Amino acid sequence: MAEVLPAERSEELQRIDADRLGLEGLLDEALTANKIDDEYVKSLKRKIKQLDTLAELEDPGIKARALEVLANGDPVDYIMKVYNRLHVGDTQIGKVLLLSIACQCVLNSDGLQPKLSGPSGKGKTHVARAMFHLIPDVGYKLEGSLSAKSMFYNPDLQPGTIMYSDDIRMGADLEDTLKRAMTNYQQKTMHRVITKDGYRELEIPERLTWWLTSVDSPYSDELLNRLFGLDVDDSPNQDSAVTRQQLTNAKHGEVALPEDEEVKLCRAIIHAVKSRLLIVDIPYADRIVWNGSSDRRNLPRFLDLIRGFAALRFMQRFEVLDNEILADIKDFRLLAIFCG
Repeated sequence: MAEVLPAERSEELQRIDADRLGLEGLLDEALTANKIDDEYVKSLKRKIKQLDTLAELEDPGIKARALEVLANGDPVDYIMKVYNRLHVGDTQIGKVLLLSIACQCVLNSDGLQPKLSGPSGKGKTHVARAMFHLIPDVGYKLEGSLSAKSMFYNPDLQPGTIMYSDDIRMGADLEDTLKRAMTNYQQKTMHRVITKDGYRELEIPERLTWWLTSVDSPYSDELLNRLFGLDVDDSPNQDSAVTRQQLTNAKHGEVALPEDEEVKLCRAIIHAVKSRLLIVDIPYADRIVWNGSSDRRNLPRFLDLIRGFAALRFMQRFEVLDNEILADIKDFRLLAIFCG
């Protein structure tokens, strides 16, 4: 009887297997060393976990479904439906968070830096966590508190990282770091120090996006001007909707942040978008009537929202040159609906 062989693994999956094997070897060495370096061990374990997630994204079934949504479906609508399954309401905020991810793939974007505000207990943390959960953990998402210069010292920090910090405590030095990194969105941000080993140049890579939440706004006007302010819905109707969702989830034993097929498909879609670097042309830009010229930051932000919608639908947009696409008028109309 002929033996049925398993399907041949793709080159990318073979590369992931090889990288994982190498990291496992380093981990074995680290765990058997005379003096165990706990931080090094944690770093190796984190990288192995990220490779496992990457292997999930490269699964032929998941990858094919993600590409089908990107090519023929509505990736924004799909992701937002899953987001609203995790978090009821606050749809506009969820879209801004998603578009801030998309703009990291656009080389002519200034970036979107969301700041979520609202009273304690009204859902700003849950909003961010719901969308953050849909980003694959393959090396470009970080969560936690920040010290002023910590990002300069992170050896694994990648371009296009989403940094989520909940209830951030803002000091002058940290604010200076954030302002510089946001201003230098498409370039590295440098920091020069003198250590016991001599002169060092440290850097934060390009296209970092910061998701910040706070009850109030402990920021200077200069930083606020760089942030996309978003207020969570704290209305009685939203309170009732959240209560109904909580009771429904309790009835069916739903976990807050599931690891199901829909979530994995969202991650595969986002990963496919983030795997590209694009230039997005807006061919109808000179026909846009803009009445907010007094604040020069608002128009670039508006245009970046258009670019973000186009980037999320890059497989359905006309490619002028390699990795240069045209935003469709649909992207503008989606934004008009979004703003309306």
